[in-house]
Amino acid sequence: MLPARLQFSIQRFLRAPDIRAERLDTSEGANNMCAWAAQVFVDRTLGARLLYVQGARQRWHAKTSEHLHWNYYTTSWADAWHVMVQYGPYAIDFTARQFDPRLPYPWVMPRAQVSRHWRIVSSVEF
Repeated sequence: MLPARLQFSIQRFLRAPDIRAERLDTSEGANNMCAWAAQVFVDRTLGARLLYVQGARQRWHAKTSEHLHWNYYTTSWADAWHVMVQYGPYAIDFTARQFDPRLPYPWVMPRAQVSRHWRIVSSVEF
């Protein structure tokens, strides 16, 4: 169970008209929106910070490879980069469905589990 303050912050964020308009709960809407969504949440939520990840440890189950933004910039999943949010001991991914439409929206996990999915995890921009 997530702390009440985090649940409130996430629900407030998801109800905002600008967030709903982007359709981040779909693979198409989430595509290439990770940095924007994470920054908006950080700007609106005291104590949240950006979490940068790179180098996917797995191939995701995206609907089509054309939806994955790094295909235009990199040559492999190992080069992929992504931006999430860290809030206390939790990591929040508002655009995870660009990788797999079956993932929860948003995808919230303990911060320590992020390294299961990504090779480089940093709260400092790289």
